[in-house]
Amino acid sequence: GPQECDDEPCMEFLFLHLATLSAGAGTPL
Repeated sequence: GPQECDDEPCMEFLFLHLATLSAGAGTPL
């Protein structure tokens, strides 16, 4: 799961994914 991600590339990917989901939902960061 997401909590198993400790390396930077993985965290970066998750952060970008969350940002994309937020943008898709019309919620700016």
